[in-house]
Amino acid sequence: MQGLDLSRLCFSLLAFHVIACASAGGTKVTEPFIADLSDFKHAGVMVTSEDPDYDAQASALAAALKRKLRDGGMFRSVSDLDLENKGSVDLGILIMVRDATRVSEVVPLVFGPRSQMASLTFRVRLMRMSNHSYLGEAEMDGQYSGGEEFPSTTSEAVHMAADQVVNYLKSGMRFGRVGSPGG
Repeated sequence: MQGLDLSRLCFSLLAFHVIACASAGGTKVTEPFIADLSDFKHAGVMVTSEDPDYDAQASALAAALKRKLRDGGMFRSVSDLDLENKGSVDLGILIMVRDATRVSEVVPLVFGPRSQMASLTFRVRLMRMSNHSYLGEAEMDGQYSGGEEFPSTTSEAVHMAADQVVNYLKSGMRFGRVGSPGG
């Protein structure tokens, strides 16, 4: 009987651990897509922050997002976005970081594994660069955990936020892969 109670306790603790370590990121579409993102071939990324304290996270998010878009072949080219000189960019991805909770790798070790979780709150706007018209907008937020024993660090949260943006972009594709010939 006591062995059965111990196994129930262990199972309950394991279930709590899995639930507690899950990422809780949300995407709220505030303006639905008004164009098929498959029509765009060249993307430009601009990430800024409302508060200078979040500039490091904004810069890291821009780098992570550009890398994921390039690696995923979502566009023929991905570059930094310059609103004054758009070059060949036809889709602008503008992101404003509104809030960030930073967690270094030391915090969980000193204060315990569930002491704090890294988080980002940001707005994503998509812009047709030929006429600077908005094509869609979403608010994204979440607390990010790598699903490990320790909460994620700020670096892991930035990469998970970039994944969240990529998934949002994929949801705007109606005909195949973004940037695909004939798409």
